[in-house]
Amino acid sequence: MGKINYAAVLKGGLLAAVSFIVVEFLLEGAVGLLGLNEADLFREAYPDIVVGGAVYHVSNVVHLLLLFFLAIWIYAAIRPRFGPGPKSALITSFVMWLMYLLFAMSFVKHGIFPLNLALVSLAFNLVEIPAAILIGARIYQE
Repeated sequence: MGKINYAAVLKGGLLAAVSFIVVEFLLEGAVGLLGLNEADLFREAYPDIVVGGAVYHVSNVVHLLLLFFLAIWIYAAIRPRFGPGPKSALITSFVMWLMYLLFAMSFVKHGIFPLNLALVSLAFNLVEIPAAILIGARIYQE
């Protein structure tokens, strides 16, 4: 087994994070045309919270970068067992989505998120996470 190429993890994670933002923008824009908007659901659930500003956007970018650095690191770690390519990327995507599912379930259970917001977010992430990880994993080489 080869060692993990951390420079490639950072490059792949950066590409995956950018890809996630693009896919999210396109998907939520297309679905928004049908009247289903994650941002509107959030504003309904939390009318007193203002979403926006520099701190919000910077923290979102940092969060996505850390999330996808972790995802590409997981991809690099499982490549020797499952082989390089889409299979390992999709397994990584499933693991990342399951972690999100567990957090969402906990947030719903404790009343932090309403169920409808969590379900919409989970559905969007079922598309966005695999797309981003598939793209980020393409440039990872050991």
